[in-house]
Amino acid sequence: MRYGYILLLLLGIILFNNQSVEAQETAEVVNERIMYIKPDGVNYMQYWTQRSNYLSCWVGLEKGLDVETHYEYIQPKDYIFQENPDEAFNQLHFDQGSFALMWRGNFGKNVYIDEEGVYTFRNDSIPDSQGYYGFYSRPNGFKEFVYVWVLPDNFEFVSYNCSQEGEWVKKGSTLSYYGRGQNNLLFTIRYQPIENVPSEVEGRAVNITRTIKVKHPNIKIMVWDDNEEDGDIISLRVNDQWLLQNMSLKNKKSQLHYQLSKSENYLLLHAINLGKIPPNTAAVTIDDGELIQRFVLSANFGESQGVKIQYVGE
Repeated sequence: MRYGYILLLLLGIILFNNQSVEAQETAEVVNERIMYIKPDGVNYMQYWTQRSNYLSCWVGLEKGLDVETHYEYIQPKDYIFQENPDEAFNQLHFDQGSFALMWRGNFGKNVYIDEEGVYTFRNDSIPDSQGYYGFYSRPNGFKEFVYVWVLPDNFEFVSYNCSQEGEWVKKGSTLSYYGRGQNNLLFTIRYQPIENVPSEVEGRAVNITRTIKVKHPNIKIMVWDDNEEDGDIISLRVNDQWLLQNMSLKNKKSQLHYQLSKSENYLLLHAINLGKIPPNTAAVTIDDGELIQRFVLSANFGESQGVKIQYVGE
């Protein structure tokens, strides 16, 4: 995905939602972007505002997207939408040089998640036909460029840097970059989930045996006794929610559905009894719509066994 600005400001085909901005070449531009990251680490709400003394400007919108449903906030409210059959994007025209927009998006390939579960965001460094790259304004660059990330409670920052000189300010879960007189800005921001591994549940120790990675938040869970039915009774828990309580395990599979709301999740098997053949054992599959992953959990009166379910996005 390409990032950047056309003449004044192109963040479009370039930025996360394929937007671009163009205006006259002779004014100073103050540009601010605030990224509200969602608990899954890959979706966001973005607020973008530009202030300048341009007489007019336009914002590019990817073809196929409806301006009324794509943007959740547009200021000024008076604008002209123009379709461009010969261009890669349509145009949203303003009769002034300042505006504000807000929309939801997904980082897609601009975020990489490594084996340690660390998320790395990078904007595109591929130059355009005139040699501009990253976040840019042409021909004169930005008077001021402000880039803000707000992480949810389940993430923390690992590291951050920009290719251009500027001031970084970190306050709790908010990270801000302030650059003056800069152009062609490339960012690398690394962040990771805050581990909230349960140490015990209802007085029993918790043993997390493996990590299951899923690409979609809506998962299907199947649980059953894949050996001889011996009277095992279980409860099954995801995070703080009991999905099953006091259920007798059978050879017939029981099907459950759960929507993950954060990146790090924990599924636990809790034994109500030990059956005829201790310990209490259950076969489980997790299906995210692309891959079915199977494992076996066992529990007794001293320990509940579980797995970490890591939502990594597409």
